[in-house]
Amino acid sequence: AEVDLPRIAVIGNQSAGKSSLVEAISGITVPRSSGTCTRCPMECRLTQSSPSEYWKCQVSLRLEFNNETGKRLSTIREYKFGPVITEPSLLEDMLRRAQLAILNPSVDHEHFVNFNLKHLKASRDGAVVPPLGSTKQLQFSKNVVCLDLSGPDMTDLSFIDLPGIISNVAPGEDRHNIDLIRNLVQEHIKGNCLILLTLTMRDDIENQSAAFLAKQADPQGHRTIGVLTKPDTLQYGEFAPWIEVLENRRHPLRHGYYMTKHPSPSELAERLPYDAVRRREQEYFEDSSNPWWKNDRTRGRLGTPNLTKNLSKLLSSLIDATLPKLRRDAASSRQSARAAASVLPAPVSQTNPTSDLLRLITTFSTEYQNYSNGTSNTYASLIQNCKPEFEKFKVRVARTAPDFRPYTVKEEKSGSITWEDEVSDIEDLEGSEDDEDGLESESEESEEEEEGEEDASHERLNPHEEDLDEHPHRSRRSKRGNVYFGNHRKESHAVSRPNPMDTIFGKKGPMYVDQVKKYISGSLTRELPFNVPFSAKQGLIHRAMASWEYDALECFRFIRAAVASHMSELVEEHFGRFARSGLTDTVGSIVQKLIEHHEEETIERIRWLIRLEHRPFTQNQHYLSAYRDKYLSKYRGARRQKVVANQPSTQSQSQYSPNPQLPSPVSQNGYPYVNTAIPYGSDGSRPVSPVGMAGYPGQNGVAPNGFYVQMPNGPQSRSMHDKLMSSKSQKHKQTAPPLQPQPPQPQQPQQTHHTPDLGPVISQLTAAGFPVSSKSDLERLFASNPYEEEFFVMAEVRAYWQVAYKRIIDILPLVIDEDFLCAIAQRVQETLINELGLSTPDATDKAKEFLSEDPELVAEREMIVARLERAEDVWEKLAKFKP
Repeated sequence: AEVDLPRIAVIGNQSAGKSSLVEAISGITVPRSSGTCTRCPMECRLTQSSPSEYWKCQVSLRLEFNNETGKRLSTIREYKFGPVITEPSLLEDMLRRAQLAILNPSVDHEHFVNFNLKHLKASRDGAVVPPLGSTKQLQFSKNVVCLDLSGPDMTDLSFIDLPGIISNVAPGEDRHNIDLIRNLVQEHIKGNCLILLTLTMRDDIENQSAAFLAKQADPQGHRTIGVLTKPDTLQYGEFAPWIEVLENRRHPLRHGYYMTKHPSPSELAERLPYDAVRRREQEYFEDSSNPWWKNDRTRGRLGTPNLTKNLSKLLSSLIDATLPKLRRDAASSRQSARAAASVLPAPVSQTNPTSDLLRLITTFSTEYQNYSNGTSNTYASLIQNCKPEFEKFKVRVARTAPDFRPYTVKEEKSGSITWEDEVSDIEDLEGSEDDEDGLESESEESEEEEEGEEDASHERLNPHEEDLDEHPHRSRRSKRGNVYFGNHRKESHAVSRPNPMDTIFGKKGPMYVDQVKKYISGSLTRELPFNVPFSAKQGLIHRAMASWEYDALECFRFIRAAVASHMSELVEEHFGRFARSGLTDTVGSIVQKLIEHHEEETIERIRWLIRLEHRPFTQNQHYLSAYRDKYLSKYRGARRQKVVANQPSTQSQSQYSPNPQLPSPVSQNGYPYVNTAIPYGSDGSRPVSPVGMAGYPGQNGVAPNGFYVQMPNGPQSRSMHDKLMSSKSQKHKQTAPPLQPQPPQPQQPQQTHHTPDLGPVISQLTAAGFPVSSKSDLERLFASNPYEEEFFVMAEVRAYWQVAYKRIIDILPLVIDEDFLCAIAQRVQETLINELGLSTPDATDKAKEFLSEDPELVAEREMIVARLERAEDVWEKLAKFKP
């Protein structure tokens, strides 16, 4: 039961008169036969009706236990058995049929409603042959036959009659029945239960198992009521011990004992009516020779009417004591039943199944659309699963940044300053211009950490390297999904011929400036001197982007899996109850084909997107120029520190003497000449001098000492410029005409003149991170750069990669979102309607066939509805009940 309602359980040993007691209380006739009469529990629910109403009874079957395992069912079902009975004489046979239905669970209980009991047969050994083709007839069952009795002479009372406790079994019966009955009794007499203990006076109380079980369940005797039966069987001299029991002096109980007298076997054979039986009982106790009647203290405890009246009072008292808790339990049970009913799908309409199926499709499609849009926290999971994959794609692409080193392999091996340290130093001086700087440094560090795993890393980061004269991302896969469905690692090693760039730079790792110079030289054909072929820059760009297609498809693979998983869950949620009709599998197949269709389109769109990057192009000139200048400065500064750090300052100054010839204001590659020695100024100006400014001594152009100089525009840098130029100007006045640069002159005898103090300039440069400690170090700072042309190529390639990187990390998620997630959401409803045939003339028949529900679901819905009705009924009655 949903609520532990107060109740009365009638227990007793076999043949203790328990069935007669039940008849006396309820006014009905129960089935009788030799041996144990009650083979399953029988619950009697008595209600007093108005005098104008007639007697009636409804028999029901309540299935609480699995007959095979004996375990309680997760859901309790109660079925009405037959029509309402208005003639008491018909009830006994109906109870026999109901008990047969309980004992033969393999046969539909409806078949027993009109079963002819005369057709029951017994085998040669006396056992009953299972009726109606039953596979097996149980000897006992824990499931219940219920009787709802009402009449003007009834007392409001409910009790359950349990099978009599046995110590032995009949020949051919299972001895486990002894324990089954004991366990059944013990389970029923727990909780808010008054134990009506039937004790035959033909045996001592100590010998009756029912008394022992009642003592176990109620040690203090607070819930037990003793009923002494068969007093007419006592012989002379046997009355005294039972008088002590009736007076509650032996085996005392809180509610004491009652005594009833029921028909003897001969009287039962007469089939006396109920009123006649009660008159004979009254006559027996009022006999003056009867020792029970002589005792005034026990006279009120004699006879069935006194017992029934007091049982009703005791049950009412128990209800009053437990009413607050009962109301709380009833409210909780009602809420639980409502919750169980709310999660069940509504029953399918038999009149308009097409409308119901369209509603299911619309609800399913709308819910997936909500997931694809991430409209609220409820539908955020799909987008939340996609975002980390887009972030991973961003990191993978960031790790493909060209790792140019502004010094030669030999200089790298002999130096003590690493490229990461130099980049870090420059970033500290300049400050981060872009959020991506930190990501780039992380990329470089990650690549250094993975040098020991070159082959494995190459497989992961550059699986698509090809010849420069081919598209580096052109697919060599003829079957759909090879890149996507997991066998890409095997094919990633398949290249048509060795890549010539690998012989110069290696398959993975940094690209040193001398290697870049060699690569550029190998790309020259008909170009004029001092021109770098565009194909060389394009090849370097392709090398950096070689793994982008692989990385993009890897990203999409995870997105596709997330969408498929969400779709599978939604199909099961909305169509799972129609698995037996095939609708679940049909919808799942349609959705799978839709996903595969858009998967193919999205993969082709991704490859198309990557093909766009094969031809370098951008109109974002400002961003490209800014990053080109940034990396050009980084490369120059890093090389300067490397070269200066590798040469001791104690060497002769002549070893680092500048070229006496003035450099052209325009370099051989056509770019404006930029001095590699001077960093950015504090105002962020870049060291690119206008061509028109070149050649003017003492200004941003040609210095008096013959060096081409570009100074930044910041105030601090101007101070260094003025002091430096002042020092050089003094020397220039003694050695050369003002406007003509002269070659170095032999050292002159020391002149007596004032030399500007260069200490502050050297101190500022040192503080800025330049390895300058003397005037000779300051001279070396202006040494010429033999790799200026390569630096421009490296800076331009690195800058364009940055532009393409910024572009691809945004466009790829947009392509996947539009061509896959949103495209499926836009087409799923229309596709399901068409594929399920709802736009055809026979749509109604198809919908009806698809919407045939699982019988178990139908039964579960009926059971939950019945449970809800019972819970509502109990809650309403308890709410209205007044003690």
